[in-house]
Amino acid sequence: MAMIHTGLGNTDQAFHWLEKAVDEHSYLLIYLNVDPILDSLRGDKRFKRIKKKMGFAEES
Repeated sequence: MAMIHTGLGNTDQAFHWLEKAVDEHSYLLIYLNVDPILDSLRGDKRFKRIKKKMGFAEES
């Protein structure tokens, strides 16, 4: 759902669904760092917070 909302430009809804995926330990989150659909979200502080919550290393 997050990817659909991202594609539609519904950023807040995309983050809602990403947070839900994190809470549910969705296996699809393995693509978080590489899926080009999510490129438009990567600069958002919420994206960084999700990555931190998942334990992904910070980019330098």
